[in-house]
Amino acid sequence: MADPRLYIITDSRATSSRALPSVLAAALGAIPAGAALVQLREPHLATRELVALARDVAFIVKSYGGRLLINDRLDVALAVGAEGVHLRESSMSVARARAAAAAGGAPEHFLIGASVHSADAAVARATEGADLVVLGPVWATPSKAAYGAPLGLDAVDQAAGPVAEAGAALFGVGGVDRGDRVRDLRARGAFGAAMIRAVMSAPDPAKAAADLWEAAA
Repeated sequence: MADPRLYIITDSRATSSRALPSVLAAALGAIPAGAALVQLREPHLATRELVALARDVAFIVKSYGGRLLINDRLDVALAVGAEGVHLRESSMSVARARAAAAAGGAPEHFLIGASVHSADAAVARATEGADLVVLGPVWATPSKAAYGAPLGLDAVDQAAGPVAEAGAALFGVGGVDRGDRVRDLRARGAFGAAMIRAVMSAPDPAKAAADLWEAAA
């Protein structure tokens, strides 16, 4: 299986909750098995709707050899058999999440991801034991406008070495909508690239995913 260099983050508001599984199926079907992680990030959905969507998405992701993380809802991740949970910067500590996951019957290799908005925070989360750290926004993007000015590639440069040394995978996010930006992230030491609109809003999700994967591989 391929290394998961792409981290596809969902947003049904860019498509629709009904279309989201088919968008993911098209994207994941266009790249090698295991080449992507998927984060189900739907904070606007009520719990019942989120669980129903998560079950559908889990089936799709596993069918294509991917791994699914649920954004900030450990209970939902455990309920649907997801491979991990993704923590917001203001969420619980990695240690607390891992302990809660173990207590809830999570498998041994349950993934803990974390979003951060500075190089120092990326290193801190990795040192805490996160399996993957998503740093951004690297470039300007509407979905990350609330987190301030873009960090630029220098932040990736600063975080990449220490994050890798701590045993975590670093992904850059924010404005990652072209292959050259994926290549820039990889050149600065990032393990891979995370994106929302580049896949979720693409006219052709399969082509978008294939092009991004080619740049990341």
